[in-house]
Amino acid sequence: MKKAMKITIPALAALLLLGLAGCGREEASSAGKDSSSAEECVAWETGSNYFFTEDGCYFIEIPEGSYQMLLYYFDPESGVSVPVCDKADCDHNPNGDTITCNAQIESVDGETFVVYRDKVYYIADGDRNLILRCRDTDGNNDTQVAVIDAPYMGQRMWFYRNKALIMATTDVSGSFDPETGESDDAVLCLFAVDLDSGNVETVAESSLTAAVLYAFQVYDMSDGQMSYYDLEKDKWYSYDVEDGSLTELDMPEGAKYGTSGEYLDIYGDYCYSCFANEVKRLDPLTGEETTIYAGNVGSNAGYMMHGLDFMCINAWRTVYSGGELVNERQLAFYDIATEELKNASDDFFDDFRICDVTAVSDTGFIYPYAVHSEDAMDVYDGDFEYRYSTIEDAVAGNGNYQVVWYAHQE
Repeated sequence: MKKAMKITIPALAALLLLGLAGCGREEASSAGKDSSSAEECVAWETGSNYFFTEDGCYFIEIPEGSYQMLLYYFDPESGVSVPVCDKADCDHNPNGDTITCNAQIESVDGETFVVYRDKVYYIADGDRNLILRCRDTDGNNDTQVAVIDAPYMGQRMWFYRNKALIMATTDVSGSFDPETGESDDAVLCLFAVDLDSGNVETVAESSLTAAVLYAFQVYDMSDGQMSYYDLEKDKWYSYDVEDGSLTELDMPEGAKYGTSGEYLDIYGDYCYSCFANEVKRLDPLTGEETTIYAGNVGSNAGYMMHGLDFMCINAWRTVYSGGELVNERQLAFYDIATEELKNASDDFFDDFRICDVTAVSDTGFIYPYAVHSEDAMDVYDGDFEYRYSTIEDAVAGNGNYQVVWYAHQE
């Protein structure tokens, strides 16, 4: 059950980033840490029920005729999506309350999961708390990892070595009602979870419950440290995954902190922002600003991340022409490590049925397609195909795609 806080939350004028997998930088971070070779780690941000790995994509959907969420795997090589269940006699279409299919998954909001070290980790609802669970990538051995003393899931998680940093909001008023999922007051916490022992500790707290995407930002995971920025304190910290110690990082005098003003997102060495149809990058140590993308159509721009080092940029403008709604769109892909920018062909958005990009990796992306839409309508409630395209195909504009999932609307 999705839970809501009964508190006034002002609108945050910022992008809703889509959470995806992967990270690892070899350069020194903006906090001046020593360089090291890349290590396995993943980052998750709210907004998508699709999660790319190196070989394919996992996603959560409800099959037609059922009300249970299932975990699926899409293989880009074959173009086939299959339930993550190895039971030979299973029809993968459960309708009862009993777990009968290994692909059944009770992830909060159907999207709070990652694939890390050949395990699927996901957040389940425990009424008065959140439960971190994991299972094998074939659906077997589903086990509880830890109980987090917070009833409201945050919008970011990071996994590195044997630790996970998880943002969640906890009730501080004693008024939480598990029936309604409401509370009168809350505080946003950054929890550290030991993936081996299940031990949970609170690393930091923030009163910025409206800034659920930006209150804490882990921007580097290397050398046994998970480095993050605390928006409310306006300070940088390093969390040691071995001994759990927290160290405030010294920034040079006069450094321009990234989340001041328009720069809200921190990935690796830089801070990023969107304004109008531009995506800009800021070096927080020197204050140097660089425009990495400037669209020639569109009055808006947004981006989504694949881990900490790959960005998909979407620029758009919605206008009325001849009494019809017309969307002018551009799509680009930016590799943060190499600073390479690739633009999708202008032909990609010739089909108005193509909607926003849902998930991205450094080789391909998934987008919803409004199957029965007859014009560029503002509201559409018909069937959707979720399609996969490689970045190479989008740049070439050849129209190639694979169907990942067909969502039938009653």
